[in-house]
Amino acid sequence: MKKIHIFGTSFSSGGGFYWGKPHHHEPLLQSIYKFVDEPKTIDNFSWPGQMKRLIKDKEVEVINHARWGYGNELTYRKIFEITNGNGFKKEDNLFLIEWSYYGRKEFYSNKLKNYFVLNYNYTNGETSVTEDYMDFSESDERKERLKYLENLIDSSKDFLTDTLYYNSKQNNEGDIPLIRNVCYLVSYLNYNNLNYLYTSPPIVDSNQVKNKMFSWFKDNDKREETIRYTMGDGEAVVEGFYGFFNMIEHEKFNFHIMNETRGIINDFHMGLYASKIVAQQTYNRLIDEGWIKGEHAPLPDKPIINYEYMKTI
Repeated sequence: MKKIHIFGTSFSSGGGFYWGKPHHHEPLLQSIYKFVDEPKTIDNFSWPGQMKRLIKDKEVEVINHARWGYGNELTYRKIFEITNGNGFKKEDNLFLIEWSYYGRKEFYSNKLKNYFVLNYNYTNGETSVTEDYMDFSESDERKERLKYLENLIDSSKDFLTDTLYYNSKQNNEGDIPLIRNVCYLVSYLNYNNLNYLYTSPPIVDSNQVKNKMFSWFKDNDKREETIRYTMGDGEAVVEGFYGFFNMIEHEKFNFHIMNETRGIINDFHMGLYASKIVAQQTYNRLIDEGWIKGEHAPLPDKPIINYEYMKTI
């Protein structure tokens, strides 16, 4: 395997660790993680960045396509671009897919010559725009981009309210277009015999399970649907990557940044220790299945946190 492509949301892109970005608690990050002798970058504090550190084979490239605020449609687009690119060889590429929730619709702006994402809330219809991955600057250029997109959304509000799928309810047929798009991608992956694993399963509700749609996503090659993570000496087992994405499960194992910083940084993305665990066990899984060569990595040590500084806050 020469290229490992990772797709997903902020949970795979290093969400919460906005090193070098204004207005996102970087001074706190610098003080709390001052004893961590590793690059202070968003990529390195993500689980794909940590997995890069474990892979010693220089022939293997880890490419993280995950984006803060983006959803499944970015995954669809990127996989199509990669597999239809010149020189693509399926035997050289592995796709690791984190499925997102549905409330993220990707559009293309002809004016900006770029994609942006409309995030919408199922319950109250509120919307927000993600227009440039990890750009939190106060530059005039970014302000103009945001102003343009916000005005675009406001002027299209009635249309969007009437056409986007809000108010998710059990047995609602509005699920079908969203599920259909997921099915299309999985069919594409299987039809073309592409190499892939889920790092979180497709989001399905009880109605879809009742209709046996969930079983449709089972892997015919008998690979597990999700990666299994064991914590410590078998004291706790998270069934699949989804355990880190679900708020309740996330809190159960105290793997979020808020717990790691003892409440100073109110952020429920994965902490650095969680990123290391996910990287370690994903890496071991890839070795077990023959995707990459190497020896199992041990369970990582917890990072040294500057708790003395935290006592002063």
